[in-house]
Amino acid sequence: MTAPLHLVRDDNPTFADRIVSGLSSAEGLIWEVRDPIERWEKSKEKGSTEYQLVITDPGVDDKRLLVVENEFASPLKAIERQGNKLSPVVREAYDGRPLRTLVKHDQAKCGQPHISIIGHITEEELRRLLTQTEAANGFLNRFLLLSVRQSKRLPHGGTLSDEQFDLMARATAQALTFAQGVAEMGRDGPANDLWEVCYERLTAERPGLLGAATSRAEAHALRLSMLFALLDHSTVIKADHVLAGVKVWQYADRSAHHLFRTATGDRRADEVGRELVAVPGGLTKTQVRDILGRNRPTETVIDLLVQNGLAHIVAECTEGRPAQRVLPTETLMSSMSYDDWPDPPQQTAYYGLAGEIVREIEPHTESDPVAILVQYLVAFGTAVGRGPYVRVESDRHYTNEFALLVGKTSRSRKGTSWGHVRRIITLATGGQP
Repeated sequence: MTAPLHLVRDDNPTFADRIVSGLSSAEGLIWEVRDPIERWEKSKEKGSTEYQLVITDPGVDDKRLLVVENEFASPLKAIERQGNKLSPVVREAYDGRPLRTLVKHDQAKCGQPHISIIGHITEEELRRLLTQTEAANGFLNRFLLLSVRQSKRLPHGGTLSDEQFDLMARATAQALTFAQGVAEMGRDGPANDLWEVCYERLTAERPGLLGAATSRAEAHALRLSMLFALLDHSTVIKADHVLAGVKVWQYADRSAHHLFRTATGDRRADEVGRELVAVPGGLTKTQVRDILGRNRPTETVIDLLVQNGLAHIVAECTEGRPAQRVLPTETLMSSMSYDDWPDPPQQTAYYGLAGEIVREIEPHTESDPVAILVQYLVAFGTAVGRGPYVRVESDRHYTNEFALLVGKTSRSRKGTSWGHVRRIITLATGGQP
């Protein structure tokens, strides 16, 4: 069945029905969590000149929504289309603020959304499609960026039994029941002491695209600590929960460094950088000009790569005038190698029930353990709903979260990891796997 504006859902009356895909427009996203739509209509009673408020659409009662995009390149392409309002609405959804668009004939809106997003994409797609605007305007930094890859080779697949899934689902269901009865949360004394130590580093200023991608560190660490606490059946965030949340964030931070330390923030320069790595022996300035188009500022792009330590220029003897060849530096070359892969999360990131579930699944899957961990946390936080929150000044942070799994290639087992998580969450909320 096709829902309005391209969001495709499963036919399941449980929480599984709140797991959707096909994110392409702000209107489609809002429609999935819309409040009742009302309008004034003239009374149909004969001779009456009065108007009455009529409900033309009953809306959606369940404001929880988990958007899972196995091809996150599609939303990134959609955002670039003129008039598309997806980016600002996604940013508002992360913050839990009311959603609406200013389209004249679109009356759909939502006052209390609880939306999470899980995206899957390759490194090449992310670098190619992410615009400088979306990197800088707060869209990207609302996502936990996670480098993931195939963890092992299992020629005959895994051997997880139905009984193992049932046990994991039962423990998850118990945690959900507890969490859905929680309202305001806070840290205890030792947790506050640890948070104060971590906070300075979480909020440190960073320049460039890497800084833009990681400038919401404290919000992610806070929400992750809430999830670890709720999975621990605790209304109070303790030091162990803070530490686990920070350790997950630190892996996301290392992943962002891996992804963007060689990114200039200029799409043309980054495109030339990729070509420098792909072509043995580098490129002549003429070849760079051909890549950019004859009317593009070739010298400006080359200078930007040189200034960022990503390229250097060497003179080349020819039969005519000496030619100049642009070569990649070791920094740029290493960014395309598995040797540059970020160090895995410390074991303290695999705290509590979430860690136990990862350890149960890990021997039986080729998926990256961190992919299972974070997608489980995001799915759990969405299923909890808009109940638990932590107050930060005048804002409330809820348990919704965004995560973007980035694979070196399309064979990074991103979808496989989600399949395990989806089965657990579906069983835990009364659905059929």
